[in-house]
Amino acid sequence: MREDHFDVVIVGAGSAGCVLADKLTEGRPHQKILLIEAGSRDRMEMLHVPAGFNYVAFDKRVIWDYKTEPEPGLGGRRIDYVRGRVLGGSSSINAMVHVRGNPADYDGWAASGCTGWGWADVLPHFRDMEQHADGASGLHGAGGPMPVTPAQRHPASDAFIKAMVQSGLRFTSDFDAGGQEGAGYYHQAVKRGRRQSAAKTFLRRALRRPNLSLCTDSIVERIEFDGKVATGVWVSRKGAPGVLMRGRKIVLCGGTVGSAQLLQLSGIGPAARLSKLGIPVLIDRPAVGENVQDHYQAPVVVRTRNIPTLNDYAGGLALLGQIARYYLRRDGLLAYNATQAGAFVRSAGDVPHPDLQILFAPGALDPAAHPRKLDKTAGVTAIVCALQPESRGHIRITSRRAQDYPEILGGYLAHPYDRAMMLRGMRFLRKVFAQEALRPYVAEEFAPGTGVASDEDLLDFCRRKGDSVHHPVGSCRMGGDGDAVADPELRVRGVGGLYVADASVMPRIIRGNTNAATLMIASKASEIIRRGK
Repeated sequence: MREDHFDVVIVGAGSAGCVLADKLTEGRPHQKILLIEAGSRDRMEMLHVPAGFNYVAFDKRVIWDYKTEPEPGLGGRRIDYVRGRVLGGSSSINAMVHVRGNPADYDGWAASGCTGWGWADVLPHFRDMEQHADGASGLHGAGGPMPVTPAQRHPASDAFIKAMVQSGLRFTSDFDAGGQEGAGYYHQAVKRGRRQSAAKTFLRRALRRPNLSLCTDSIVERIEFDGKVATGVWVSRKGAPGVLMRGRKIVLCGGTVGSAQLLQLSGIGPAARLSKLGIPVLIDRPAVGENVQDHYQAPVVVRTRNIPTLNDYAGGLALLGQIARYYLRRDGLLAYNATQAGAFVRSAGDVPHPDLQILFAPGALDPAAHPRKLDKTAGVTAIVCALQPESRGHIRITSRRAQDYPEILGGYLAHPYDRAMMLRGMRFLRKVFAQEALRPYVAEEFAPGTGVASDEDLLDFCRRKGDSVHHPVGSCRMGGDGDAVADPELRVRGVGGLYVADASVMPRIIRGNTNAATLMIASKASEIIRRGK
């Protein structure tokens, strides 16, 4: 890799980096953009098959296989903290659910000091990216690069939605309209049976432009500064000595783990910790790597009868038939993403906005299999998570090497509110499975099991069998206060020429899956960078 100079250097070709590369190269042929990605190109077939989610999310060729430290709130369990390490980042390995969160989330950001990030400010960016199946409207766009389509229907999912309505929810055909609350099918980033990652939708077209350079299989070791102005990054490719790639502006899109790690490696973070590791302190910023938030889920798994489930195709000739069907028609088992139906629920009448999310799959996974695969016994799975947890974790480097994983703590179920919400959510799921619409199909509750009834036992189950929903945010919080890592223009405080534009800047986690919001952040970042701030 030779030394070169670019107008903008983007670190990370995940969801945010792909959008930013597309936006900054579009219509500006004189602007030279460099995009650097630690992973490889997205050539693996299973990255593009929706059902491949269960495999690629644990394939070490395309992931950062992080694990948390022992979690105090989970009795010392360590949790998989998987992030994508491939073009498209986590949008290439996620569950493909496309929701924006609640408008109140963004108005809350603005009220907390993130000027310009209210719902009215971000909606145009959501609309601009969409190629929505319902066409253009005041809420949706139709001319963008990201296909947004309804999930495949399934008889078990239909029955589950009916049961949620019988439990008191309204039916909705669009969680991004009408206040979010209700039960229905999710929209997804899938088109004609193929995953629509940020690499496929945004980066692919950007790579046709001569002003974009892409470096894959490349680790950014640290940021170079001239005084307190970022002037480039040191890049190592496939173990070779680092080379300085210069840029007028440096934008970190490494995600909640990667961006916080790189700032600390470059001397921006808690001074005491950096000094202990022998890293020269450029800016003493204790907030770097803190404020980490994530959604934590626990499942209810039910054995079924008298209704088809995905488990009917778990092996043998039935599975071979589904594989053939997929490659002939692009539908069937392999075209299902991880979850099709679900709900956003207010757990109590005095709660102004949904505080629980339900995700449903018309199949049950083999609990002993790793990587995950369908069980041979018919069943369905519903999971619940608290949408705005109060628990906080951190990302802290433990060495001076970019190749060494940082210390990660999710903080799951550490706060009493989060534990109370898990109990409310689990009891709501049991209420749904007891409704008339599901009664003919429920054979037994397999997990937690009917013997798990008390609050104490339910919480014990959630601690032992719950998992991350893989939505980490917040480690480089933006805000109007002096303690924030970035200001509302996404500029890293205390230095020049350096931005963060990914999920790490979220001051508070949104109510829902985070990928669409991450795409929006990058779109808005391109606007900020283009106008020269």
